[in-house]
Amino acid sequence: MQRNKHVTLDLTDNDIENGFDHEKLDGVLSDLRNRKITLSKGAETLNIPLQDLLELMDKYQIPVLDYEPGALKRDLETLKKAFKISE
Repeated sequence: MQRNKHVTLDLTDNDIENGFDHEKLDGVLSDLRNRKITLSKGAETLNIPLQDLLELMDKYQIPVLDYEPGALKRDLETLKKAFKISE
């Protein structure tokens, strides 16, 4: 009779990244950095959940949002006016 065995592994980020095709990973990260692909396309290409891709982007300091200096402040002011929010 065959018995099933379960194994639990504690993996670090390095262990997970070692499972990637590094050329593909470098290409996806470069394309994300240069805004050539979407987050969903990057996750799909690497065959990983979006959350894992966001963690990789954080690790390699690739911003998720690309606001020009002052743009966020202008957008927040517009929202405050639109929703009549006072400070």
